[in-house]
Amino acid sequence: MVTRAFLIGGNEARTSTLLRAHEMKTDVPVTMVLANHHLNYNIFGIPYMNNQPLNVLFLCTGNSARSIFAECLVNHLGQGRFRGHSAGSHPKGGVHPLTIRELQRHGLPTDGLRSKEVVEFEGAGSPQMHFVFTVCDQAAAEVCPIWPGHPMTAHWGVEDPVAVNGDNRVKETAFTKAFQMLRNRIAIFVALPLESLGKSELKEKLNEISHVGLAVPEPTEMGDR
Repeated sequence: MVTRAFLIGGNEARTSTLLRAHEMKTDVPVTMVLANHHLNYNIFGIPYMNNQPLNVLFLCTGNSARSIFAECLVNHLGQGRFRGHSAGSHPKGGVHPLTIRELQRHGLPTDGLRSKEVVEFEGAGSPQMHFVFTVCDQAAAEVCPIWPGHPMTAHWGVEDPVAVNGDNRVKETAFTKAFQMLRNRIAIFVALPLESLGKSELKEKLNEISHVGLAVPEPTEMGDR
């Protein structure tokens, strides 16, 4: 992996202005040597030493199951490095009861969860997204807003458990499968070495994650060499 290094003679203001990764239009991470301190910046220009979480938005149509699962999972598995959000293009107006059941079954908090419209994340004052993932085919096919900051995007399609017909056991199984598939994908996502990946390499890995199912792949299957 190529790294670009710079020595700025103690001028922290000039360094932060000129050498943030997103302003350099570079496809490689930036390493800065500043006043004898070695700082690593991710591709969004955020230094790892400041512990600023990266915002991740999951989109689907109804925002009542899959995207809610993903929001909760990235908050849980990300351990403070990521902040999860979710929304729907045509939200159902409430979180599905079986979504709540599945989350509680795994000990994840459900307080405050709600079905939200995408427009909540488009206006002034909305958090800037670093990653935007669609988790249903319909949402992936719709025209998405132009997000400020040009977040990384990928489509991680998961079958809609809400649409599954059958008795309670069949429906509960569908929700469990959707949860497990998203858990496997997000576990790989939060473990990616963002400090050493360029944009094109990261994009490739995000796309590879879309192929992860109920079985967790070996590291070599995800392109790690």
